[in-house]
Amino acid sequence: MSYREVKLSDFNLVYQDRGEGDAIVLLHDFCGGDDYWDKVIPVLSEGNRVIIPYLTEPGASTYSKGNYEMESMADKLNELLDYLELDKVTLFGHSVGGYITLTFADKYEDRLRGFSLIHSTNQIEPESFKVDEVASPESLIPKLFAPGNLESYVIEAEKS
Repeated sequence: MSYREVKLSDFNLVYQDRGEGDAIVLLHDFCGGDDYWDKVIPVLSEGNRVIIPYLTEPGASTYSKGNYEMESMADKLNELLDYLELDKVTLFGHSVGGYITLTFADKYEDRLRGFSLIHSTNQIEPESFKVDEVASPESLIPKLFAPGNLESYVIEAEKS
């Protein structure tokens, strides 16, 4: 796979760019990467240009601590599309990538052909899921299973 890097306004962004045709952008989850898309990239890139930016993957791109607001990441994606001279794209957002997708759709509707949310929602996450710092699976797991969070999961499960 060919990885490329571009210097955006305040961000060095690593991304993949595969295939030719209408552009599809695949946004991974918070601590994920392109491995989530491994099986679909070859199929999608047969007739499309597939872009996989690393907006949130630790270690792949550089960014300031605390710069994880969905609006900021949507703006970075918009900058990447400008750099790649792409007018319209179809976005697929997995998990947190879905939140970025929705924010992008709200701010830059004219740049979208369409979008899809995968294991994501248009509902606001609880306060405990907000990201304040660079995170890794190792730092997120203890927070997910903290006593206060576990209690809220039980309450939510009982409501369902």
